[in-house]
Amino acid sequence: MCRKVFQWLIPLYIVFWFVHAIFFARYFFQAVSSQTFSLSMGFVVLISSHLLLMLLGLTFWIWMLVDSIQRDFKETTTKIIWIVVVVILGILGAIIYYYVEGKNRLIKKK
Repeated sequence: MCRKVFQWLIPLYIVFWFVHAIFFARYFFQAVSSQTFSLSMGFVVLISSHLLLMLLGLTFWIWMLVDSIQRDFKETTTKIIWIVVVVILGILGAIIYYYVEGKNRLIKKK
């Protein structure tokens, strides 16, 4: 169940980040070009959604980091490599870990 939910949420999360970055850049360059900065409702919503995205990403990253630390791998070096990948690459490493190890979990169950 959880895997099916994340299978749809992770791509939506990534697309939302790209759309969010485009809108943020638009507001930023618009404020710089007009040399005035006002907190319009759109900008407040943008910052609020940015904080929500950061919180969701941080939660997922911590979850995958804890999972990589607690999981029993066949070799200790595999565990260390996954921990390093998740820590260094951040949310991208967590997404890679989720898809690679999620597929391994499904193979082991069959």
